[in-house]
Amino acid sequence: MRTRGRGERGGRYFVTGSTDQQAIRDRALHSLQEVGCRGFGDVTVISDGAEILKRLPRAMPKPTTHIIDWFHIAMKIQPMQQIADHIVRSRSGPFEALPTIDRDIRAVKWRLWHGPVGLAIRDLEQLLARLKEGAFSIARLHGLGEQLLTYVRSNRGAIVNYGKRSGPGFASPPLSPSRR
Repeated sequence: MRTRGRGERGGRYFVTGSTDQQAIRDRALHSLQEVGCRGFGDVTVISDGAEILKRLPRAMPKPTTHIIDWFHIAMKIQPMQQIADHIVRSRSGPFEALPTIDRDIRAVKWRLWHGPVGLAIRDLEQLLARLKEGAFSIARLHGLGEQLLTYVRSNRGAIVNYGKRSGPGFASPPLSPSRR
């Protein structure tokens, strides 16, 4: 969790290993009080999408926002991009039908970074529909794509425009964005 007072560029962080919602809430409130929070002001909970942290903002002072840390999205896209890059380089056999697969995955990543999650979901669904089971790389890519789609759907409300929010504590934008 990162707390940021009005007009402050930086923030305060705390980490907990507890999975008890009451313990996490108490720790968060204690941390907020330590930095002078009196129950008002913006609080952002940044997580990997764990259910317990999705529920935390409801127990916190308002306004509290929950967002998914870009790192966790990027780590789900990276192996897909690596496989797609290999497919495009090989351009033989079963891979000839997928000449734009690397660009398509970059487009999904770009959309996720810039916030149009619905369009990213649509593009990912279309990509998965084009993938044919068969070669190991394609089957693996399809499986990774299904995992990403499930993750994005279940965290849709917590995926923000990271490009607008970038700064201290946030990842840098994806390289080589591809737009459609």
